Amino acid sequence: MEQYLEIAADRKRGSEWLCVNIKEKLDCIVADLTNLPISGINDNSFEGVYSEHFIEHLYKYQGINFFKEAMRILKPGGTIRTCWPPYEFIEKLVSDEDLSNDQFVKFYHKRFVIGHNFSPPGNTEKRIQEQVALGLLHQNGEHLYIWGIEEMMNTLNELGFKDIKECDYGISSIPTFNGIELPDNIRALHSAIIEATKP
Repeated sequence: MEQYLEIAADRKRGSEWLCVNIKEKLDCIVADLTNLPISGINDNSFEGVYSEHFIEHLYKYQGINFFKEAMRILKPGGTIRTCWPPYEFIEKLVSDEDLSNDQFVKFYHKRFVIGHNFSPPGNTEKRIQEQVALGLLHQNGEHLYIWGIEEMMNTLNELGFKDIKECDYGISSIPTFNGIELPDNIRALHSAIIEATKP
């Protein structure tokens, strides 16, 4: 049977899935993904490794180590799919373009900048869209590094992955990954997705 691994999941998606989380969750392996390798997972174990809005919670060097671990545990021909808020979106938010009426900007500012103090202190005089950018960069100290799209693709290439491509939200040529992202328009508006395959 094919096996897939989801990183930082709340629960298993089905019988073909395993999941890993730093906290105890139903049916998930407890593991700290800053302390690799993942104990109990053998080399060449999975057809796919998936993470959604996880990689930005690691420092860059930890993210690189995570990609190396994915290379280890993927079977030859297996694919890693990574969904995250890309740095290009931050650049759009801090550009001269007026995004004050943008759906994502209005939602994120109200819910997360005001509601959860995601933006670092001392920024309330900045434009709303810049406060949102700072919120995504900071997220109350939880976001540690925001990858650029090309930066991630180049890193995966340097680590030996092939067939590296940017994908649309919720769309994959791999049936198990097709429709996998959270069906949430707000998340879709600030997400990028990369797939890369182990030779």
